[in-house]
Amino acid sequence: MAILMAFFGCKREDTFWNTQWELPVFEDSLLVTDWIPAKNLRVNEAGWYSINWDTAVVMSLDTLLTIPDTTISLEYALPFQVNVPAGITLLNQTQSQSSWIPDGMELKKIFIGQGKIHYHIKSEVDGDVQLKFEVLRASKQGEPLLIDVVLPPGPVEVEGEFDISKYVLDLSGPNGNLTNDWTNQVIIRSADAGMGADVQMNDLVTVDLNFNDVQIEKAIGYLGQQDWSWDEHLNMGTGWPSGEFHLEDLSLTWGIENRMGADWAVNLEQVQMRSSQNQVCNLSHPQLNQWNYITRAQMDAVGTIYPTSWSQTWNSQNSNIVQAASYLGGGVNFTGKMKLNPLGNVNAFNDYFIPEPFVLRAQIDAPLRFNARNITIEKDLAVSISEDIRASGSIHLKITNAYPLDMKIVASVNGQILGEGQVEAGTIGIDGISIEPVYSFITLNCSKSQLEEIERKGGLKLMWTLNTPDYPNMVGLRPGYFALAKCISNVEFEMGLR
Repeated sequence: MAILMAFFGCKREDTFWNTQWELPVFEDSLLVTDWIPAKNLRVNEAGWYSINWDTAVVMSLDTLLTIPDTTISLEYALPFQVNVPAGITLLNQTQSQSSWIPDGMELKKIFIGQGKIHYHIKSEVDGDVQLKFEVLRASKQGEPLLIDVVLPPGPVEVEGEFDISKYVLDLSGPNGNLTNDWTNQVIIRSADAGMGADVQMNDLVTVDLNFNDVQIEKAIGYLGQQDWSWDEHLNMGTGWPSGEFHLEDLSLTWGIENRMGADWAVNLEQVQMRSSQNQVCNLSHPQLNQWNYITRAQMDAVGTIYPTSWSQTWNSQNSNIVQAASYLGGGVNFTGKMKLNPLGNVNAFNDYFIPEPFVLRAQIDAPLRFNARNITIEKDLAVSISEDIRASGSIHLKITNAYPLDMKIVASVNGQILGEGQVEAGTIGIDGISIEPVYSFITLNCSKSQLEEIERKGGLKLMWTLNTPDYPNMVGLRPGYFALAKCISNVEFEMGLR
């Protein structure tokens, strides 16, 4: 899982092309720069490359607590017939609206990030009527959550919107000892600035309130006990080199940072790696199918969060992660369970919820010693068709190999193979560090139509197949190792063969 996650989180960097019609000259390693950006590499004290990669992904849990897009429909029939002057209250009612709160949650306070209430009011009253709709104990910097509308003589309909972003809803009741106490108050009265109202028996005033796109920023209270099952796939994407690649060692430290004011239990049940060649490997580790507990985070009076965390390390001593990271590409599937507040309301209604409560962190440290079989990399080689090439029908390539890897090179255009050759690994010096390049020459005999196609495309395609000599012996990589393919003249070619 680790090596796949590391490669999945990396951005591919541009390759440097030599202007003399050469294959890329890499200042570090062909393998490293093709697979891992320089920012994820470091050179150890002995001058060898190692992979050093870390990432953090914020995990959302906004479905735990939501105010759904819903409509509150209120209908009021005035049970009298009366003619009243301006400023007289005709109705004053309160109503609870807490049915949307999930079972088991007992909330004290809700902080709304953003959202709107769309209201649609109808009145049959013959007269100017004022309607006030207020969510009690809800405010924004002292301003109440109050919709205040004056309706002209009915029958009449009025629509509008009220922005409830950044409002705080106190659900603890008038004395602070309740939970889930979302109470609305509706007041209908003859408008102060009107001429009074002529009310007929059972005149109707209806109010439809649509809560739209309401996002909760934070909530305080007891969040209840809930269970989740999860089955996720992380895709590596396409375009990765094919073939086997075995690291000598690999260490992955990963964990979850809890930024939510609630206790959690996490059970990772299965991790399955699947390569781009569809090889599948199930990871093993002592902590698979074990419940691990993460204590609640803390938040101070000004809202600063102090997270808690849980982590574990996977390496060659406690898992098969090195064997599992044998192929590139593909992805990883993982399944597990989570429990919220596994021990119940131990925090005495002082849980707090935020929509993005978790941060998944992962760090890889791997010495870049490996063996490889049939690692395949395709590159475009720019070629200028000179009169010399056009006359002979031949393109000569000089291959320089200063890697500790055997290489096979196949040249083609439009899928037609023009020629191939092999070059042995560079010769490692007696110090075990320096490398002496090895050279090889390849002649591509091309038809007229193939030369025309190369000229049209501006070059040809080279497929490099890399293998470690004396497999499964391991090799390492250092800055300064390189490979080079160069289009040369007939004279250079003949001199090179002497």
